[in-house]
Amino acid sequence: MIAAVALSNEALVERLDDAPESLAQTHAEFTRLLMAHGILVHADASDRESFIAAIKELGKRAPDAGKHWEAVVTDGRWCTAREPTPEPVDTMEKLTAFRMQWGRLLDIAFMEQTRAELFGCPSDEMAWREPETGVEIARLGANWHTQTFDQLRRLADRHTIGPGTDRDTLAKERFQPLFIRSKRFTIVDQWLGRGVAQHHFGDRGASAWLNEGPHELEWLLRLVDQHADGATVSVLTTYDDGQDAGSVTREDVVAAFADVWKRTPLTGGLDRLQLFVGPRQAGFGKARQRFPHDRHIRFDVGVGFGLSAGFDRLRFACLDNAETWRLTYLWKPEDIRGLIEDENCARRLAGEVQAWE
Repeated sequence: MIAAVALSNEALVERLDDAPESLAQTHAEFTRLLMAHGILVHADASDRESFIAAIKELGKRAPDAGKHWEAVVTDGRWCTAREPTPEPVDTMEKLTAFRMQWGRLLDIAFMEQTRAELFGCPSDEMAWREPETGVEIARLGANWHTQTFDQLRRLADRHTIGPGTDRDTLAKERFQPLFIRSKRFTIVDQWLGRGVAQHHFGDRGASAWLNEGPHELEWLLRLVDQHADGATVSVLTTYDDGQDAGSVTREDVVAAFADVWKRTPLTGGLDRLQLFVGPRQAGFGKARQRFPHDRHIRFDVGVGFGLSAGFDRLRFACLDNAETWRLTYLWKPEDIRGLIEDENCARRLAGEVQAWE
């Protein structure tokens, strides 16, 4: 749930005559917006360097405003535009050129007032959606009042996914923009390995309705393949510790994942599937390690989702499970560090990795 954002350097220093408290508040709100839901798109490496220079200049002339950009520079998301390289927004003077070069790359562009008006934003408005490309043209102070970020915030606040939700609509709103921007996706779910193995072996006694149709992991891998570019999916899960009848072994899980990879048609967007599968716990006393209880999916652009239940909710085109499902959007650096800690714990239990390419 992120938007591709262009930011003109002139917009950063446009309002330096504002009261220091007001200017600092504007930049505090804008940087929080970027950290939560934005990825800055630069024309090329030189454009990125110009942006860093503008941030430094802002810090010199308005220290209280400039300090809010420190986290964006160190932990924020950014990328350079794919070929062909567009002109930097700061040098563009014609809307037609902006449409041609940036129209398919952006969701929103923040500009100084003069350039925003030149590109069609009314002088008495803080934001305006360019009708031909759908890119929203905004001034820096618009922040959460833009359509782009207001919609993303509302979506993030809507954690509960109820029965009857369309699976493809859910994916388009919440997952697809992240698949497009990410190279690595990490899933932690201790019961996913068991579910894939049961589906693979047709264990209808365990969960009859789940064995109808393709497994949700196949659907998810196809989705990644459609929208990503050279991506890797890593799954961290477990096998059954006991030897009871019906227990799923490590070998069972590996065989089931190999079958999923074999049966999933791929076109190049997904390059690699990694499987880390271990016991649910190991060791004794203080040395005991347990597989993380909470499920999540993390994207390498610095965001993720906490899951209240397993991916089996995505088995069918319409989510018809009786219980609601909660997807909690996570973006704060401390939350992402917590997800990574859980992943490291799961990897230690798993040891050897299985991979398919």
